[in-house]
Amino acid sequence: MSKTRLALIAAIFAVFATACGGNVDELAVGDCFMDPEDPNSEIANVDFIDCAEPHHNEVFAVIELDTLVDEASLGDLCIAEFDAYFAQDYALSEVYIFTLSPTADGFANGDNELVCAGYIPTADGTGSELVEGSLQGSGR
Repeated sequence: MSKTRLALIAAIFAVFATACGGNVDELAVGDCFMDPEDPNSEIANVDFIDCAEPHHNEVFAVIELDTLVDEASLGDLCIAEFDAYFAQDYALSEVYIFTLSPTADGFANGDNELVCAGYIPTADGTGSELVEGSLQGSGR
């Protein structure tokens, strides 16, 4: 098989993978994804999407946890990473934080990553706005 054909197959796979559901363990800084159907439930998969396309959430930090921490501490860990990614102080930003953290069972089985994602809430506060393009360095 030629290098050109392999590159084409890889490119097609990459586009397909970014437009489909994926495991939250695969999320990395700079990845974008759509809102989960129920953000208050246990979330194992999200719909990855290219950040150039309309999306709800953007990963700005992935933090390895040494121990399980409470919800307030998760937010504090993410806030510590926020300013550098968005070029804005969290307190002044229109971007809010959405965290994906391991369950106790997951943590016991080696899932120790906290995913910090940013989103812009809708005016009525019931969801997330669709954003086109990356929010990295946006000052929003």
